[in-house]
Amino acid sequence: MTPQDDSDVKIFGNIAETADAGDLVALSSQLDRQRSNGNIAKARALGKQLAILEQESSSGIDLYDLLGDTELPAATVHQVRILLVFLAQTTLHKKLSTQLLSSCAVNAMYDKLIENSSSFYNDISDGAAFTFYYLSLRRDKNVPGSIGENFAMLCGKDGDEYYKKLGTEIFINATELIEGIINEYHFE
Repeated sequence: MTPQDDSDVKIFGNIAETADAGDLVALSSQLDRQRSNGNIAKARALGKQLAILEQESSSGIDLYDLLGDTELPAATVHQVRILLVFLAQTTLHKKLSTQLLSSCAVNAMYDKLIENSSSFYNDISDGAAFTFYYLSLRRDKNVPGSIGENFAMLCGKDGDEYYKKLGTEIFINATELIEGIINEYHFE
């Protein structure tokens, strides 16, 4: 076997040894501040509230408000729920003031999803649908339209105008509802 040049390989030691002590102190201070002003508890409660699963959910996001009286196949309602979880996660990261708070809220949301419906959580944990939605957020100028196109594709209705419009409307309306729910928590 011929020797390989490994001069570009870096081996990292224990993070506690390599991390800057000032960063750890700042993080600890931020955690204490967020815990003492109640923001950590609020973030966890918010995440649990946004664990959207059932049409009768008390999350503040009623699927009937988003879908109207439209009868949709179960597979499509499943895709709606996936889109809602994606929107909850991305809106939490966008609207909460720190990474610490958004991570607390998202983790609480996923914990509640696992508790309420581990099979649904397992369906979304592979991240395939989220990947398409993230690409819409990062690459496209018309994010709502792109989300709608991906929603239609994920529903097996690629190019179907009704499904594209439905996905677009869910994106717009659910994002607004989620932002409103987040604002109700009055983070410090």
